[in-house]
Amino acid sequence: MAWGTGEYSACGLFRKHSVSAAQWTIYVADYKSETEQGIGVHPFPWIKPEPHAHGCFATLTLVSLLYLIRHGQAGPRDRYDCLSSLGRRQARLLGAWLAREGVRFDSVWTGALARQTQTAELVLGALAEAGSPHPEPLLDTRWNEFDLDAVYAAIAPQIAAADPAFRRHYESLQQDLAAGQGEVHRHWTPADTSVVRAWIHEQYRFTGESWAAFVERIRAAGEAPLAAAGAGQRAAVFTSATPVGITLGRVFPLEPSHVMQLAGAALNTNMTILDVADGRPSLAAFNSTPHLDQAEWRTFR
Repeated sequence: MAWGTGEYSACGLFRKHSVSAAQWTIYVADYKSETEQGIGVHPFPWIKPEPHAHGCFATLTLVSLLYLIRHGQAGPRDRYDCLSSLGRRQARLLGAWLAREGVRFDSVWTGALARQTQTAELVLGALAEAGSPHPEPLLDTRWNEFDLDAVYAAIAPQIAAADPAFRRHYESLQQDLAAGQGEVHRHWTPADTSVVRAWIHEQYRFTGESWAAFVERIRAAGEAPLAAAGAGQRAAVFTSATPVGITLGRVFPLEPSHVMQLAGAALNTNMTILDVADGRPSLAAFNSTPHLDQAEWRTFR
């Protein structure tokens, strides 16, 4: 039996936390496939199995983990910084799933945006209802997403004045918004891509936060949670898609285009988990949503 094969034999493991935090009891259980679990690396990345002579795993070793949690589905474009009703449900489902798995956080951070703090409140509230205590979240504005509204307001008119193709996309977007077209609120458009790319590469005048400053802000914000995880804690950060992508740059080199591709693939309330050993993070799970087992619960925007 080996992890990463996509399928598990009857010699699976399920861990149970007993009275002592240092004591673990092992039960034999069947695992679902990685695809069904939706985790893709390890169904329970907070444990590391050790091989037993009979081919099963007889002991478990705790690892230090940092959970990077994206907020739930937000509102429409003109009222984006709040959770939708589905976003609130996604957050409650994540909290309930974490409680069932016995996950407890030793330290918690959250960005200051409403969609981030609301997600943290609902997830941690579900954990508390299940009898799992948690520390008070530390508010850190450095975990905020970049200000897309400010970027759009400054850069889109400049691109429209120089690029007829973009102007058509931009005008179409504005018309859809004015007409109350629902789908435009839930999809990333060609105009969105052009504006963000122009901001990243500083192609037009913008007096707000630059891409380089944004990256530096996120890297600075990651120091304390990574240190906490490296010290043997299980830490959590409630943030947004692009900060998670930037933080993954600590694991492997990423160009801005790679970061944005990761952000574009991020599901709402997904967990990206870093295993921090000897001060060096490695990827344990990316874009994991085992709590969203219904297709209609899984959203990107």
